[in-house]
Amino acid sequence: MKIFKPSELIDQRFPQKLDIKTCYEQSQILIQKMVQEGELYGATSYGSVPSNTHSVNSDIDWVFLFEDHNKILSSQDLLGITQIHRSFQVDFSPPIATLDSITQTFNNLFIFQSMKLLKERFIAGVDPLKVYEENCNQLEYLNSIETYMQNFYKDHLEPIIYKLNYQNSFDVFLECLEASVKAVTQMQRFMILTLFNSEGEDQFSVSIMRYNHLLRGIIPVEFLKIGNQVQLFKDNYKEYIDHLVINPINMLTISEYKDFLLHYEPIIKKSFEFCIQNLEVYKSTFSKSLNL
Repeated sequence: MKIFKPSELIDQRFPQKLDIKTCYEQSQILIQKMVQEGELYGATSYGSVPSNTHSVNSDIDWVFLFEDHNKILSSQDLLGITQIHRSFQVDFSPPIATLDSITQTFNNLFIFQSMKLLKERFIAGVDPLKVYEENCNQLEYLNSIETYMQNFYKDHLEPIIYKLNYQNSFDVFLECLEASVKAVTQMQRFMILTLFNSEGEDQFSVSIMRYNHLLRGIIPVEFLKIGNQVQLFKDNYKEYIDHLVINPINMLTISEYKDFLLHYEPIIKKSFEFCIQNLEVYKSTFSKSLNL
């Protein structure tokens, strides 16, 4: 979840919700053209934009699948898609996988289960999700989860420590708050993935309600509450920022925006407590039960 810096709001460096949708629709035209011309083997979208549940701090999630490096490297249409995103101030950094690397790409994204449940998803050419399902290996997938969890502290929490200790600015605080929210969200996702694979359930969704349902009795209540607090912040921020950007932005609104975010400063410390507790449970219970 992106948290806008005050300077980005003052300089109007953000999209409107309609901008994101327009960017999404215009990109589809060029993606279809790339498939027709053989530059792409297939492509798909996922996340909040296809389902029209996005906010102004959402990006557009794509997965591109190609076969010929020369064609993709020289593609003017791919450059055009990049420029469309830039013109609407929407981030663009999708995974671009080959047929040989699609399994590893999806294993590292950990998105295929949630993608399968999306009712609205753009597909051009061959669906990368279908290609993955035809070639996926359950053991490789579970090993990817194990590797991710082993590196979780170093990848998600250590950078927050370094930034907070060596830099002191409001922008750095926002970067740490954003990273903390991402860490909690990712931890919830991976604990659900672990339980999903170990219990073999037919239905799957990544949500705080799902996490609480599966982890109640395994994770102490006080840590479940931290997850709820982080979700509350995400919901409140989405509502706050969607309202803020459609009104005039001045120094007063920026001051109020800062106060709003500073109210959630305790999330940074609590995110460590939440993630470390979950890591301990994972290492002592699920990692062993999966025989990894």
